[in-house]
Amino acid sequence: IHQLREGKTNVVAYQQSHFESGEEIIVHASLESQHFKASCGVLTKVYTAHSAFGHYSYEPTIFVGTYSITKVHRLELHFVGYVLALFQSKNPTSGRIITGNKKVHTVKLTHSDKKLAPYLEPLLEWRTTPAFESPVIILNKHCPYCQFHHICKAKAHEEDNLSLLDSIATKKSIQKYERKG
Repeated sequence: IHQLREGKTNVVAYQQSHFESGEEIIVHASLESQHFKASCGVLTKVYTAHSAFGHYSYEPTIFVGTYSITKVHRLELHFVGYVLALFQSKNPTSGRIITGNKKVHTVKLTHSDKKLAPYLEPLLEWRTTPAFESPVIILNKHCPYCQFHHICKAKAHEEDNLSLLDSIATKKSIQKYERKG
């Protein structure tokens, strides 16, 4: 970020109003859409076809603490690009990942929505699905390590749950005995 400030004079910390005013570089951006939120180290102004802001849009840059980039880093950048596209009504064409050794990796962000669809569709479904009842209680040997152990054990006593018997510990065996009555 210090190197960016040396090269360009108008580097500003994120405020939503900076998009409309057309700042060259925005740092520490927190982008929010209706359903998603993404953090981005740097947003760089690029002159492109029309976006929600005019004849410019922004491209994201993220920082990672490793010396090479992974699939997860690329997905993170695609996600930031996706949320940014929702925000500026234009897909960024590329983005950058800066690694711990200060190497800049440019990543094409075309078709981010297709790459992210397998991850975003379940999230949207979970978000729109009304809250459900708590899961079926099955006490097991790991329960003493759980922070909810006392709550589950009390509910199991209340329901007279079969998992209170030490010999019946699997969901399959409990269902078998419940069918028998």
